Amino acid sequence: ISSSVTEILKWLGLENKIDSRPDSLSGGERQAVALARAVIHRPQLILADEPTAHIDEISAKKILRLLSELNKLGTTVLMATHDRWILENMPRPALHLADGRITAVPQAQPETKIETETGTKTQTGGAGTTTHAAA
Repeated sequence: ISSSVTEILKWLGLENKIDSRPDSLSGGERQAVALARAVIHRPQLILADEPTAHIDEISAKKILRLLSELNKLGTTVLMATHDRWILENMPRPALHLADGRITAVPQAQPETKIETETGTKTQTGGAGTTTHAAA
């Protein structure tokens, strides 16, 4: 587990903070460390409630990059956010909520044709699914 901790902290740009006390970390660093703790055992599902709220843009992009990479590896990521930038720049299915009700449902994901040695395969979506719930 020690090598995994180092790897994730390096991914987030926090490898030099491995021996730091929580009260010496910035808000963004604390949020990144909390995410690192949550993903260290490679869960099948991550529920991320406002993972980029109250942090700087650089830290936010690192966190989003980690969530995106985990999604590519097969982890399903369900994210709640008010951040329009995330919705516009991370093309994933998004449910829109208002007053606790779903107000918009995403279109079906486009199919992708993949050429293989044995012919053409059709694939819908990726290994995992990322859904943004925008309130």
